[in-house]
Amino acid sequence: MDSCDEVLVVDVPLDVGEETISTDCLSPSEIDRSNRFLRPGMGEQWRRNRAALRRILGQCLGCDPCDIAFRLDCNDKPWIDPAPLNREIEWTFSNSHSGNRAMIAVSNSRLVGVDIECTSRKLDVDAVATQLFAKDEHSAWQSVLPQDRRDAFFDAWTSKEAFLKAIGIGIVGLKQIELPPFPLHRNGFQLKRIGDSICKDFSEETHRMLRQPYDSDWSIHLISISDDFVGSVAIQHPSPRVRFLSWAEWVS
Repeated sequence: MDSCDEVLVVDVPLDVGEETISTDCLSPSEIDRSNRFLRPGMGEQWRRNRAALRRILGQCLGCDPCDIAFRLDCNDKPWIDPAPLNREIEWTFSNSHSGNRAMIAVSNSRLVGVDIECTSRKLDVDAVATQLFAKDEHSAWQSVLPQDRRDAFFDAWTSKEAFLKAIGIGIVGLKQIELPPFPLHRNGFQLKRIGDSICKDFSEETHRMLRQPYDSDWSIHLISISDDFVGSVAIQHPSPRVRFLSWAEWVS
């Protein structure tokens, strides 16, 4: 990954035994955190997810995955800590998980966000849609054919979440992001509008990475992972090259 217009997205299986992900690169604090999960299997899934993130970033940075450290900004958005590596770091990343799958997105100089959701879980999309869409968007979504409405909901949800994760703002900004008309283009689309108030809470790190927080600077790509999972990646580039790999393809 040498180009600023490229984003790497890796699909990571979290179930033990599905594919081998060595967790020997985790720090003692990460191991301790994973041991505090109460639900069976959650700790191991968290370890596999974090280990996959460390290994992908280690390859991109050309360093030992064990040497990578993370820090949180004032909005709890994670960044790579440059201090242990003793050099400036322009690489950004985003990590999302749902059920037994995770997605990791990496860019070498642009803000990036990723979101994955399980579409087969029990969810009252009509109720959640009132929290997701602004008034005009909600009307447009309701005009989608009933058999396509659930898919359209998850496409919109993951798109908005991916953008919010990229800029480090919580879900309170969902209605301030306006998407283009349905159906959303799977090969990439630009946001229709970003509310002005959403830019007031950027962290210092996000401000530093932003060239211009305008709609045309961002592109969102929809990713079909399987029958049960969909995802989206948002990158601060109008026409990025998105390289999507399974974990098996990435390690080969």
